[in-house]
Amino acid sequence: MKQIDKPIERIRKEVFGVSQVAFAEIAGTTQGSVSRWENGDQKPDLTEMDSIRKHAHEMGIAWDDRWFFELPQPATDFHNIESSSGDAEAAA
Repeated sequence: MKQIDKPIERIRKEVFGVSQVAFAEIAGTTQGSVSRWENGDQKPDLTEMDSIRKHAHEMGIAWDDRWFFELPQPATDFHNIESSSGDAEAAA
């Protein structure tokens, strides 16, 4: 399997396991924007990053914002893990 060396592409493929079109829906943008993120021509804005983060939490993925800038580990490390930030909110 080819190693993915771009953070957004790795998030899309290995963490979420979705197409560019589906990832665009998650982020609230277009497929063209996702393509530009993956090519390094643009970066997601704060609203788009927040949408991606919220969707990850809804899927039970323990999200780390560093993944927008660093390569995350394969998705198998992230699914079915309770988020510590979600636990703190539930306890409050």
